[in-house]
Amino acid sequence: MRAFLQQFRKSDPVAKAESTPRRRNFLEHLHPPRVNARTLRFRTTFGLGLASLTFFAVLVLTGAVLMVAYVPSPERAYGSILDIDHAMTFGGFLRSLHRWSAYGMLLTVALHLLRVAFQGAYNRRALNWSIGLVLLGATLTLAFTGYLLPWDQRAVWATTVSAHILAEIPGLGAPLRDLLLGGEAVGEAALLRAYAFHVFFFPLLATVFLVWHLWRVRRDGGLASSSDVEVGVKLDAAHLHRREVAWVLTLLAAVSLVADLWPASLGALADLHKPDNPEKAPWFFVGAQELVSYSAFVGGVLVPAVCVSFLAAIPFLDRDRRDVGRLFGSPSAAMSTAAAAVLAGVVFAVGVWLELSGERTLDPGAWMLVLGVVLFLAMGALTGSARAAVQAALVVLAVSLLGFTLVGLCRGPDWVFTLPWEVGANVP
Repeated sequence: MRAFLQQFRKSDPVAKAESTPRRRNFLEHLHPPRVNARTLRFRTTFGLGLASLTFFAVLVLTGAVLMVAYVPSPERAYGSILDIDHAMTFGGFLRSLHRWSAYGMLLTVALHLLRVAFQGAYNRRALNWSIGLVLLGATLTLAFTGYLLPWDQRAVWATTVSAHILAEIPGLGAPLRDLLLGGEAVGEAALLRAYAFHVFFFPLLATVFLVWHLWRVRRDGGLASSSDVEVGVKLDAAHLHRREVAWVLTLLAAVSLVADLWPASLGALADLHKPDNPEKAPWFFVGAQELVSYSAFVGGVLVPAVCVSFLAAIPFLDRDRRDVGRLFGSPSAAMSTAAAAVLAGVVFAVGVWLELSGERTLDPGAWMLVLGVVLFLAMGALTGSARAAVQAALVVLAVSLLGFTLVGLCRGPDWVFTLPWEVGANVP
C-alpha cells in the first residue's frame, strides 16, 4: 500500500528524463506525446471531461444489464420495473446507479462546456466545439427518452409537457415531436420509440461523436493553451494514467454511494386520462417550461434560437489567442465576469419578483435576453475584448438557466409558486 501511495506524491506528471522508454498501449494513444505542464493540473479541467466519459460508460454497462429485464410496452413496462427493483439480483441498485449516473453526466457535460467556454479553449477549435454541442444535445435527448421508460405517472406527463414545449419551435417543432412520440400524444408508439432511441440510436450517435471529440483533442495537441507563451513538455503517461484511474474510481465510489443511499423512485402506474397537477417537465427541462409559461413565443422560440445561435457562433466571435486555457483569462476579465454575474442575478431576481407579484411589464425571459445582448455589446465596447463580451453573455445564460430551473422546481399545483418546504411543492 505504501508503494502504491508513493506513486501519487510526484510533483508533476512530466517525464524526468527524455530517455524514459515509451510504453505503447491504448490509453497512451488517448493523449499527445507532448503537452503543456499547466494543463495537467486538476484545477485546470476539474476532471469534468473524464467524469462525463465515466458516467457514460456506467450508463452503457448498467443499461445493457437492465435491458435483459425491461419490456417496452405500456402493459408490461411498469411491471418490468417492479421486477427489476424487487426480483432481479441487485436490480434496484443497478437502476439507481443508472439514473444517478445519467444525472451526473448531464451535470458534468454542462459544466465541461462552461469550463471550455470560460477558458477560451474553443479558440482555433471550432470543429471540436461544435462536436461538443452535438454531444450536449445527445445527452439531453438520452435523458429525455430514458425518462419515459418507467411508465409511471410522473414520467408520462413530464414527457407530455416536454413534447408540448418542443412543438413550440416553428417549422421543426411539430415534426420533431411526432418523430419522438409517433404522434401528438404519449402512447404505445412513444414508449417504443423512446426505447429504441434510448438504447440504440442516440448511444450510437454519442459514441461516434465522443470518439471523434477525443481524437480531435489529441490531434490538436491536448488541451488548449497559449502556445506562444507556454512550452510543451514530454508527458509521463504512466503517472497521468494512475491519476486518471484514481479519479475514475473516486467517481464510481461516489455515485455508487449515492445510488445506495437514495434509490431511484417509482411513482404510480401511468394514467393517460388523468394528468398530474402540476404537469411538470423533468428537472433538466423544467427551466424551459418555466420560460414557456411566461410567453410561448419568447420562451419556446426566441430565447432557444438566440442561445443556440450564440453558442454555435462563439468560436467565430472570439479569435483572441491571449490567455487561452486560463479560467476567465486575466484578473481584470475575471472581475468583469463576476460583476456581470452579480448584475444578472439581480436583474433575474427583480424580473421574477415582478412576475410573481403580478406587476410585470416584460416577462423574465425577455428581461434576461435583453440583458445578455446589452452586456455583450457593452463589455465588448468597454474592454475591446471579444472574449470579455462572450463571457458576459455566457454568465447571463448560466444564471438564467439555473434561476428558471430553481423557480420551475418550486411550482406547485395549478403552477403556483410554492416554497420547497411548504406543502404542495412538487419536484420531478
